[in-house]
Amino acid sequence: MTILIFGASGQVGDAAAASVVMAGQAGSLRLITHRADGVDDLRTLYPGAEVVVADYLDPETLRSAFAGIDRMMMNVPDFMPEPDATRNVVTAALACDPVPFVLRFGAYPPGKVLDDLTPATRELGVGAAKHLKSIPVLKASGVPHAVLNAPAWFMSNLTWMAAQ
Repeated sequence: MTILIFGASGQVGDAAAASVVMAGQAGSLRLITHRADGVDDLRTLYPGAEVVVADYLDPETLRSAFAGIDRMMMNVPDFMPEPDATRNVVTAALACDPVPFVLRFGAYPPGKVLDDLTPATRELGVGAAKHLKSIPVLKASGVPHAVLNAPAWFMSNLTWMAAQ
């Protein structure tokens, strides 16, 4: 089984990759970074994994990244047009045979829908709004999936956003 993890150089993707390695599945791991300068670091951290450059907003790189995968984990960074990223992931997944299972990471208050948010919050490219705009795209696609919802903001983000 080949497992594709996006954002492997980020906090959530790195934790997911480390979990797969700890489970003894490093040889079936394909890690994605959108930065070419991140490839060497990921190869050092995960020597048994395949590391490739791909971008949620570049459908051609997604088609290549999805070739031969069975499962994938999707975590989209803040400020990215997430509905576009989700549509591109859906298109790439549906082009596979068989269609891979998608684990979609989310962070939104349970029971909330987009209309529950203020107009200003809905327009932001962060937090609950981005997830609540995108998850319906995935649900309507027919791609087999699950949403792992962690309705919180990671305090560890402060280390790279505000702290020295």
